[in-house]
Amino acid sequence: MYKELINEMLKLIEEKHLDMYFNITKEELNKYVEEVLDKYKLEDKYDFYYVGNVIIKKIFGIYDSHTKLIWRESHNLPVRLRYIDNKLYIIRTDKNNEDLLYSELLKINNIEVSKLIEEIKDMTAYSTEEYLTMPIEVVLRTIDKLKSLPSIDNNCIEIEYEVLKDNQIIKRKLQEEKEKLLPINTMKDNYYHEVINDKMYIVFNKCREEYEGQMQEFVDAIKKESELNNISKYIVDIRGNTGGNSNVINVLIDYLKNKEVITLVDEFVFSGGRWAIFDLKNIGSKFIGTGIGTSLNCFGNAPRNDFDEFILPISNKYFYFDKECSMDKYRYSIKDDLVNEININDKYFIPFEEMKKNKEFFIPQIFEPDYYVYKTIEDYKNNIDPCLDKAISLFGEKVR
Repeated sequence: MYKELINEMLKLIEEKHLDMYFNITKEELNKYVEEVLDKYKLEDKYDFYYVGNVIIKKIFGIYDSHTKLIWRESHNLPVRLRYIDNKLYIIRTDKNNEDLLYSELLKINNIEVSKLIEEIKDMTAYSTEEYLTMPIEVVLRTIDKLKSLPSIDNNCIEIEYEVLKDNQIIKRKLQEEKEKLLPINTMKDNYYHEVINDKMYIVFNKCREEYEGQMQEFVDAIKKESELNNISKYIVDIRGNTGGNSNVINVLIDYLKNKEVITLVDEFVFSGGRWAIFDLKNIGSKFIGTGIGTSLNCFGNAPRNDFDEFILPISNKYFYFDKECSMDKYRYSIKDDLVNEININDKYFIPFEEMKKNKEFFIPQIFEPDYYVYKTIEDYKNNIDPCLDKAISLFGEKVR
């Protein structure tokens, strides 16, 4: 059954993707699929999830992190993890497991975390090392995804964490999350803003509106408060922004033109979130934080496809950007059968078949912030935000 499902998955990707074979020939892929099916068992939905993503990684390598199998429904353990300096720490729990806060995760069901991380890497297509932060943190606290890893028994009833806390080993059997987690180490709400001294702090961590006109309403409030407090310096926090409708930010960008701006970024900026980087860079913003979860040139616009018990987004467009990240110079390519549906700027449109001839288009262009700032486990313990602190201090210098 599941071998047939692999074939159905590949057929769907071939039909929907901009070009499934730009990085591998059909013959090479068929041979690889045979090797993978010989290597891994394929007996249930957990095996299928893992093996399917291993094959997808082989197809797209470092070029497409959008196309992947996602559980339609998944079940969390009552913890949240952070991957810092190649170690995993528990930074949130429910009340019953509060004693595990800030402990280092060593093993899951007696399997070393380092081994599980290598298995996650084998099933994850990624163009930046920063991108790996997300699947590592999410897979290792999600029951269904954990049970999909080769080293974890698919039929296990319990998940046991082994952690190090204050030089003591603690073993804890964890059940599915039922209670609310403690309200610590959480992101600010989207569209949050506040005045910090003489600076306006703005949070935009989702490229979407909950209702039409929300961004305009948000900007109107920022403008009113800025005028009232004589503010000319702005900190825009896009950390955690994994995308959505990239045009939502336009109203904010128009307002911030010709103002002093610093932007906070992190490993979770992805997809449409990187468009916000282009927009903010073009109005002169400096950037503080880490690398982001995608290369600047990559596949994107991945519509959702329901597939068995999974969601399978499939990239149907390719965008290319110049190294200066200039939005007025970007080039892109789409499937031939979509050309009539999209308003194409002929000056910058490149047929994908032509783009494939120049491999330089596909070399990952890596975003680097102007100032690297990393959050330590001690920062989480003490509720310190070093990126925000750095931005505030930089406004004492000339940032534009």
